Amino acid sequence: MSQIANLAPQGSAPAGDVVGPASSTDNAIARWDGVTGKLLQDSGILIDDNDNITFNGGMVYKRTATAISYVVLTDDHYIGVTDTSAPRTVSLPAAPLGAEQVFIIKDESGGAGTNSITIDVDAAAKTIDGAASFSLGSDFGAVAIGYNGTEYNILDVYTAADEGDVIGPASSTDNALARWDGVTGKVLQDSDYLFEDSPAGYAGSSLNHVKDVVQTTDATPTDLIQIPLGEDEMLQMECKINGFQSDFSDSISASINVKFTRQTAGDVTIGASPQIWISESDGATDVTIVADVANQEATIQVTGVAAQTWNWVSFTRYFKTITNS
Repeated sequence: MSQIANLAPQGSAPAGDVVGPASSTDNAIARWDGVTGKLLQDSGILIDDNDNITFNGGMVYKRTATAISYVVLTDDHYIGVTDTSAPRTVSLPAAPLGAEQVFIIKDESGGAGTNSITIDVDAAAKTIDGAASFSLGSDFGAVAIGYNGTEYNILDVYTAADEGDVIGPASSTDNALARWDGVTGKVLQDSDYLFEDSPAGYAGSSLNHVKDVVQTTDATPTDLIQIPLGEDEMLQMECKINGFQSDFSDSISASINVKFTRQTAGDVTIGASPQIWISESDGATDVTIVADVANQEATIQVTGVAAQTWNWVSFTRYFKTITNS
């Protein structure tokens, strides 16, 4: 009895049970056409030879909704907390899929400002930016957290549009300086450093540099430099003065430091010692600072020597802080 072999035509490949399209895009992902498990079609998602992925459409991530505290699964991505009538805890997986896996936790209830959402890790050895947990305390706020292979890092913090993008602590110390909590630039915490209110408030400040030159021929006091004073100003000034006799047979150097000079309601007052320090290297001449009430100026004067010509030069730097009365 003879046997007949079922042979494919010579030169053709064995036929399978899945049918592909008439043509395909190089590097594109093949996708099912229908539900038969037998037909394939082309797609616009490309994976090149270097594993770079090109998307030509939108992306939809998995959303997990929870009304209670929740332990995140490794195949979760977006966790929406739908009920914050009580504080909730969302625990990230101790062993995520790998480095760069990202989870997003969102307050969908709008009540995290009252009952915050604590985000921790389902393992004591894992941290979030070095801390045991992170508190999401903004109504409708959200946080994106990524895994770096060792610990979790906060990638970004989102808040409601009417609150700005920086989250403050649950409470703060009056007049204390705020400081960053972590490295995201989004979370602030309290500090022990206080910046107390000025009795008159604060409006602005300016830093000025002035060079002045004057010549004296006798022992009469001569104005070298005038520093204008506005109302309610605090002045800190440092002035270096050098004087030279015309034939360079003698010289003087002086340094003036005024820590505070203030004019209030038209009355110029220049604080007496120890608020003013004047040091000179020569007793033959004199350097003074006086209050010019009429012109509302602080004036530095130099006094030369009778029958001698002195050339004076000053380099002055002053910082003025304007306060509100």
